[in-house]
Amino acid sequence: MIFTITGGRTGTTSLTSFLGSALNVPAIHEPLSIEDFGTRMPDIKIMRSFNEYGNNALVQEFWLNKLKDINDEIYVETNHTLSKCGLIENLVRHNLKDTVKIIILRRKILDQCISYLLRNDFANVTTMWQWYLHPNYRKNLVTFDRYRDLGGLGRVIWYVHEMNARQAYYLQKFQDHIDFIEINIEEMQFEEERRRLSKWLKDLKNPIFPRIEILNANRMKASKSLISATRRAIELVGIDVSAVARDAILSGFTFEKDK
Repeated sequence: MIFTITGGRTGTTSLTSFLGSALNVPAIHEPLSIEDFGTRMPDIKIMRSFNEYGNNALVQEFWLNKLKDINDEIYVETNHTLSKCGLIENLVRHNLKDTVKIIILRRKILDQCISYLLRNDFANVTTMWQWYLHPNYRKNLVTFDRYRDLGGLGRVIWYVHEMNARQAYYLQKFQDHIDFIEINIEEMQFEEERRRLSKWLKDLKNPIFPRIEILNANRMKASKSLISATRRAIELVGIDVSAVARDAILSGFTFEKDK
């Protein structure tokens, strides 16, 4: 099973097509049929429960059912919501954990923020609940205080930092239990990076990687003023996400259910 830890708008659609073609499997981006929500795709209640209360019975039941229904020889899903809803916590306790591969997928922070801003993704609380994260969740790694004065722009940058911190947290805490690889979607244009990914997947089959095609990109173009303001704000609230993750682990932080 191949999954991703990523924030969304990071190239998951492109990665789906890329992996599906290379491995010759029907890779899944996001299961979005009505009947998928709550079964194959976490719904708002499941997402909010995990981030507010941790890996409780509701979340565990979702994963028990989802993983039970996966019987493909090679299963690929790049759905970015899963990593915000107990993906790693429930994989490490699963009897198939030794066959799991996790792609930590990143994109340039400025480009990622601009994509959210152009789509107005963080204007509606239900969008944050279902697809992203809310700054008020109890289980966040990055505190929101330093971003608050930036308004909507602050929510966007906070989310990117929070997801990057979660990537670092899972990598640091579980790298001895699960097989991770870190990739940047922009760098997959280079043959050297495609060879590195191919080597990582060599135990599945001998993948043949084409040049990656960027899909689902924004058609809108950002103004120079928006790009400049976003860059300045990112620099203003810059943090060391690896240190945030390390400190959280040392303090005993966990996404498991509160006792």
